[in-house]
Amino acid sequence: MRALRHPYILFGGTIIILLVFTAIFADWISAYQPDAIDLKARYQAPSWNHWFGTDEMGRDVFCRTVYGTRISLGIGLSARTIGLLIGLLIGCISGYYGGKTDLILQRLVDMTLAFPFLLIVISIAVIFSEMEQDLLGVLIALSAVMWASLARLMRSQVMVVKERDYVTAARAFGASDLRIIVRHIIPTSYVPALIWWTMGLAQAIMAEAGLSFLGLGAQPPTPSWGGMINYGSSALRIAPWVSIFPGAALALTVLGFNLLGEGLRDILDVRWNQRNSI
Repeated sequence: MRALRHPYILFGGTIIILLVFTAIFADWISAYQPDAIDLKARYQAPSWNHWFGTDEMGRDVFCRTVYGTRISLGIGLSARTIGLLIGLLIGCISGYYGGKTDLILQRLVDMTLAFPFLLIVISIAVIFSEMEQDLLGVLIALSAVMWASLARLMRSQVMVVKERDYVTAARAFGASDLRIIVRHIIPTSYVPALIWWTMGLAQAIMAEAGLSFLGLGAQPPTPSWGGMINYGSSALRIAPWVSIFPGAALALTVLGFNLLGEGLRDILDVRWNQRNSI
């Protein structure tokens, strides 16, 4: 397959597969528990016993970095997928029906896009943080703002596709609006949505890490890359490894998803443009 030979997809996909493998088998990869405290081993440098060293509580940084993969990938994938579903729904309804429905939904999109991304996310996360539902708050906060750009993109795609002959024929044969959208419009408009989903996964993971860094994400002792970077920042001079390794894991994850997104865009955009130009 041409996609598997694309260097971006090959390299980015390899990184992501390794990360998913790490998240699934974290219990077997690490010899320690992420919340195991050993005050006698505080701030030990990387060694054979502790590959990434230890933190201020004597916890193994490698173990916490490995377990932190679950939080970052879980929240990032979940939030982006929920945003995908919301954006598809609103974009398809808005573009297909038009008129007042389109006007109302697009004003909702405009309001969502008008506010700074981080401002909305932090505001929602703070509300749930007060309710001691930090991870749920991060998930809802990211999902609540990520759908808007896709809704606008899908609206423009649907407005073009719904005027094509096969959609008109399906309508003439008595197909319902739901059937037309599901069977005829979405299958011919999915490429931009798939690229949007892939390219934005890095943004979702970075946003989760940023919220955890601010103390609005996963709370101790739950391991999170953003939280680990934050707690290690006060000891950068004596124990830089506490922040460096989770930061490197975050950077590698973002790189992997960005490369995969770029590769998919190179492959799918060409095929989609060729098919739609016929």
